[in-house]
Amino acid sequence: MLALLLACAPDPGVEVALLHGFDFGWQAFNHRLSALDLGPDGVAVVGGTSTTNVTPSLDESCDPDTCKEFPFVDTADVRIRTRTVSAPGLEATRGSGRLTVGAAGGSVEVSFASAPAEGWEPVIVGLHLATSGPDGCYDPAFGWLPTELAVAVEREGDNARVTAGFASGLSLEEVRACLDAAASEATLDVEVDVLALSGVPFAQAGFSQAAEWGEAEGGWESQEAPAAEAVDLPAARAFQSLAWAFHEGDAEGRGAYLRSLGFDADGRGWATNESPGTQLSGFSYRFEGGLLGFDAEGAVGEASAAYAPALDAEGAPILVVPE
Repeated sequence: MLALLLACAPDPGVEVALLHGFDFGWQAFNHRLSALDLGPDGVAVVGGTSTTNVTPSLDESCDPDTCKEFPFVDTADVRIRTRTVSAPGLEATRGSGRLTVGAAGGSVEVSFASAPAEGWEPVIVGLHLATSGPDGCYDPAFGWLPTELAVAVEREGDNARVTAGFASGLSLEEVRACLDAAASEATLDVEVDVLALSGVPFAQAGFSQAAEWGEAEGGWESQEAPAAEAVDLPAARAFQSLAWAFHEGDAEGRGAYLRSLGFDADGRGWATNESPGTQLSGFSYRFEGGLLGFDAEGAVGEASAAYAPALDAEGAPILVVPE
């Protein structure tokens, strides 16, 4: 009788950890974006030599007055939110897609560990970003000033495809003319960790947030992350797309020095450049997020860390595990 009851019992489904949100904020200043790692092995965020205190060497053919770096140490407060869920019949298959993109964007097919089950949908569970670009007087590993940063995963028939876009604007600083000369050729190495979910009914929804801050008496307007937008989805949800645009419509082509950047499946996506003493301009951003939701049991857990950027012998960020 027990064997018969077990045979008739519903499939309890697997337990799945969904990426619910992530954000970082530099403690001292705003910075370029050099690298961002967010995955099961840990997190990292790097904002160029002004966060790693690396003193670079410059080729004799390059002008030191227009290729300046300002070695310094800064620390990022990083926070990751995950929702561990389970639901009868829920199944999951892991995969990833890797590509290098510039202003023209690009896409790549996701490679899954095994074929997803019928009725599946993909979600983003990890991001690994590193700046790249042309050889020259400016080292792309020191970071770019983004005007666009976007990643998405979508199903295409029996496969999934990662799409990404990236572009850098200008610093408009004489001491960083080397960066500005190379910005049109800026690229970003992108790897997206993907989870193909199946076995439950899904719903999709999107939301957007935007803000603009300008001059204020004696300086610049104060900047704060927005409150959450209402999103009509079940509580178990994860992103299928994340997209930021910075300094849209700027006549001079200015790019973004970032003080903070974040997203949250509760309905938030934001960025700031507020940086007393080093802020060069006002700031604007627009965020577009696409979410997948489904009914499941599970709560959101939060972990955080104060991350002081450090690089290994090959120049890759050393990861930390938030607690």
